[in-house]
Amino acid sequence: MINFTKKGKVILGIIFALLFIVFAYGDEWNTFFRGPIVDTIFATFGGLMISFAVASIGVFCVDKILLPILINLLVAATTIINLFIKKAPTANIEQFESIIDDLFKRISKTHSVATKELLKTINELEPAKMGKFFGVPLYEAIYGYQVTCLVGFSLTEKLIKATDILEFRKKVLKKIEIKTGLSIQQIEFNNESFLDCAGDLDCLNNKFLDRIANLCKLDVKITGQNKAVKIFNKLSVSLAMQTQRNTARAFGNMKLVQELDQVIKNYKFSRGT
Repeated sequence: MINFTKKGKVILGIIFALLFIVFAYGDEWNTFFRGPIVDTIFATFGGLMISFAVASIGVFCVDKILLPILINLLVAATTIINLFIKKAPTANIEQFESIIDDLFKRISKTHSVATKELLKTINELEPAKMGKFFGVPLYEAIYGYQVTCLVGFSLTEKLIKATDILEFRKKVLKKIEIKTGLSIQQIEFNNESFLDCAGDLDCLNNKFLDRIANLCKLDVKITGQNKAVKIFNKLSVSLAMQTQRNTARAFGNMKLVQELDQVIKNYKFSRGT
């Protein structure tokens, strides 16, 4: 269940209190402070107590009753809409070329965003590590991670047939090599290092985090670098989810795209980003 933050509850409570004061005493402000001082103090104190009670009841009703009802209605409406969204059929080998062309364009943009963020973090820690000897292995590691995510996702969601999985993976790797000039052997090496996770996202994230930390020679015990590792972990989750969305979009499965959009939105909300 989604609840208000403490700040949100306080703001909502203040709104309810102000509304109560306006409607309860709106016509009496001209005479409110003209009576005896004792009566004014008691009236003010009583008004504040009642306002607090009204605010508390209002926040409780919204947070525990109205909000869950609205969320359930939204979920029900989304479910009904999804029933009418046509799911794309499983792709065949003849379609791979056009799908992979579109897929590469999408994952390369995601790759670029992730790489820039990683390099920015590393450069802030140790600028001397920004040479070519480090940059290229990082690019290959990120593509290897993306290939693992998209191939496993394609099979799990039945976007491709199980019998076509090796051919699909081969063509994706070849496309990356042709378009980037990176070593297909190194990308494949990184890809294979993630395969024993069998598609488990937590396992993939941990292995990717370890791979990046080793490439960057980061020590989680060192102040500053520990922060960098946390940033890498957050990025690895985002990279995996966005790569899956890229894949669903390239295959034309808009139902999956919408589901992943919601997953990404919920993840960013939970992380406060």
